[in-house]
Amino acid sequence: MAWAFEVGKKLGLRCACFSPASAAFLAMLLRIDSLIQDGVLDEKGWTTRQETLQLAPGMPRIETSLMPWNKAGAPEGQPVIFKLVTGNNRAMDLAEVIVCNSFHEAEAGAFKLYPNEEVSAKVMQVVGDEGIRERVRALKDAACRCLAEGGSSYENFKRFVDLLKE
Repeated sequence: MAWAFEVGKKLGLRCACFSPASAAFLAMLLRIDSLIQDGVLDEKGWTTRQETLQLAPGMPRIETSLMPWNKAGAPEGQPVIFKLVTGNNRAMDLAEVIVCNSFHEAEAGAFKLYPNEEVSAKVMQVVGDEGIRERVRALKDAACRCLAEGGSSYENFKRFVDLLKE
């Protein structure tokens, strides 16, 4: 889905990324370039040495031989998977904010990689945008009107979609 960021940017849209993965997994993916620079991985994503690494204190350790792109099927398919992962990483650079499926208390170690000020600035950049706030208010009003009119769920949803098209 990374291609959607490029299309969105070309159309002048603001982009946000949601990762269903944990913060630790996302941090590992976003640190691929560092792992290559540190000699843990080669340019094709293969491990150069067998070791256990930890990206930050409090994060789970991972065996380099168990990197997910190296364990997702036949070895012949690994380059394609690694290229997809690194392509997604480059596309995520276009996102204004990345949201992952976690919270600070669950993965404090992983969140230490992303300073609170950096996270707060990104959230405020999106939440503080008056255009987004106006759109959210309009969506809320449209949803309330659809609910107030009653009728079947299908009809309410259809009216809601029609209001979105306005």
